[in-house]
Amino acid sequence: MPPITTTVAATRATTTTTTTTTVTEGFGGKYCGDLYGQSFSVDFEEGRATVSVLGQSAGADYEVEGTKIVFSNYDPMLQKLMNAFHIKGIDGTIISPTEVHIKAGFLIDTTLTSC
Repeated sequence: MPPITTTVAATRATTTTTTTTTVTEGFGGKYCGDLYGQSFSVDFEEGRATVSVLGQSAGADYEVEGTKIVFSNYDPMLQKLMNAFHIKGIDGTIISPTEVHIKAGFLIDTTLTSC
């Protein structure tokens, strides 16, 4: 009688969990720089960002997800300007506690420093 060979396969399940935390606490303040030779600033305060350029100010809500700043709920004036230049949104990145990078279509692509 031939020997009986038994093969046992073991399977181990691995579960990966990703958590995204939205935090506006701890991030804030005013960041300044130049845009096309003009003063440009963004003031982040309690979930609301005020963008100031060329003597005009407009705002948007923001949330922080890791190093990403997510803007939403733009003021009507800011939304109208974005529509005129075919800008779908404003992207922000926290580079360091003293620097943020702001990009809005082809119009804005600059790094601002805490001021």
